[in-house]
Amino acid sequence: MSNIYTMDPSLISMLSVYFEILDIIITPISTCFEENVGPTGTRLDGDSPNDIQDYSSGGDLLPGIEGFQVVGNPIPGSTLRACGFSINGTTHCNFQWVHYLEDGTRQSIEGATMYDYVVTADDVGAVLVVECTPMDDHGRQGHLLMEFANSKQKITCGKFMLFVLLPLGPGSLI
Repeated sequence: MSNIYTMDPSLISMLSVYFEILDIIITPISTCFEENVGPTGTRLDGDSPNDIQDYSSGGDLLPGIEGFQVVGNPIPGSTLRACGFSINGTTHCNFQWVHYLEDGTRQSIEGATMYDYVVTADDVGAVLVVECTPMDDHGRQGHLLMEFANSKQKITCGKFMLFVLLPLGPGSLI
């Protein structure tokens, strides 16, 4: 004897939405530093100030990244990712995440040398930037690329984080 189970249609709909959201959350960004294969490959519109085509003294195009950008939510606890398309023989990139402070100084973040970066409480109040130097297998270095994590705005806590950080109890603001 087989058992036949039925499920409430509203539960099926809710599970469908849940798995759709889960898929969005865990799906890796597949376009990060993919080789741009030519005119039939996917390209961005080229309006980025980081889309620089320059030549070496020998006339060859220097390594570069087309469509360089930062994706992710720039609040503490979230992961940001530097992305783009490798062009002109770029095989690897050197990254450095930095703070640009109000007084105009640039401060490298110790240990932040990967394309992924987890925003921390130390980033709050600073302008966060990733710098990228594209390289090729011949040791040639392309132009330094810079991209702001929050459209040249300071990193903030966000409403949820602010609530979590506020003390509760007598004399609290809540």
